[in-house]
Formats: sequence, structure tokens, C-alpha cells
Amino acid sequence: MLWVDDRPANNESERKLLRVHGIVFDNVVSSGEALEQLAKESYDLVITDLGRRDSSDRSATAGAAFIEQPVLRQGGPRLVVYAGTWALAQKDDLVRRGANDVMANREQLIDTVLRLLGRAPEPSGDLSRCRWA
Repeated sequence: MLWVDDRPANNESERKLLRVHGIVFDNVVSSGEALEQLAKESYDLVITDLGRRDSSDRSATAGAAFIEQPVLRQGGPRLVVYAGTWALAQKDDLVRRGANDVMANREQLIDTVLRLLGRAPEPSGDLSRCRWA
């Protein structure tokens, strides 16, 4: 999986949770680096943030522009946007541009990534351990 974020340290806890499922990451901080990686490696999934002020992109909209790259639109890997809650207001537009999903919360990210990679645990059907409020 390729993770594009100008502040990769902010996502270390998410990567740690996904590594438990055998997911391996390449991390890059700019759209340019991501395009270079996509040209030489095959990825099942790309995660991107939207704003990249701390990279060569220096733009609050770099992630949105990145989503529209032909390498992602023409049979490329699936792509999810993981950004702040303000990104949820743009979800319809980002999905129209090519994102498979948009989320701002870690649990939803983990669930979505595992589902898109076919690694989501199957429901057991055993409700004996459920706690009802």
C-alpha cells in the first residue's frame, strides 16, 4: 500500500494497526513522489490526505488534484482519502473525482482498508458476546 501524507508521523498509529494484518507500506510526502512510486511499483491501495503544506506540493488541495491523476483513474489502485472532518463535506466531490471513500476517523479507515483489500473479518454470527445497552 502507498500512503501519501506530508506528515507521516501523524499516521503511525494507523499504520501500526494495519501492520498486524500483514499490510506493508511505502510512505511518501508529496504527489510527485507518489507518482514516481506508482510508475515503478504496483499497489493494491493508495491512501492520501488532502493538504500538503509541509512538502514540495505546498497546497491545501494537492490531494484532490492527485486523485485525478490518470494512473489512478485508468485501472489503477483503489484510493481512499484520510483527512480531517472538513474532508467529509467534500466526500461527494472527491468520490466523483475518483476516490473510493473518504474518512476522517481511524476506526473507519482501518475497516475500509481491510474491506477494500479483502481482509475484513467475517461476522461470526455468534451474538453471545454482544453487550446491549
